Amino acid sequence: MIFALCVAERRLLVFEAEVAAIAHAEDSDGTAWQFFDAAGLPLEVVTAGEHPRCFFVAPDTLYLRAADRQAGLAQRLHEVAAVQGPAPLDSVQGVRDWLRRSKA
Repeated sequence: MIFALCVAERRLLVFEAEVAAIAHAEDSDGTAWQFFDAAGLPLEVVTAGEHPRCFFVAPDTLYLRAADRQAGLAQRLHEVAAVQGPAPLDSVQGVRDWLRRSKA
């Protein structure tokens, strides 16, 4: 699972695959999205050109990597007004429960 938070719209999207989250990031027309992994840890969107080991990928290809010094999703859930995702990850409480179980 990948979670994407749009702070401006207070909306959280849930993607079952990283490739879908990356496609969304590529199509977001400058909208600021913050990404989190299945455990709620922050991710950042970077281009392959920023990574010295990406030899066989186009330099403008996006991917997600662990981010430092950002709050996790559990600490940001109070900002979410709407959730779009598969059940049971279709509500703030469902996401909160998921994150709690992922820590156990």
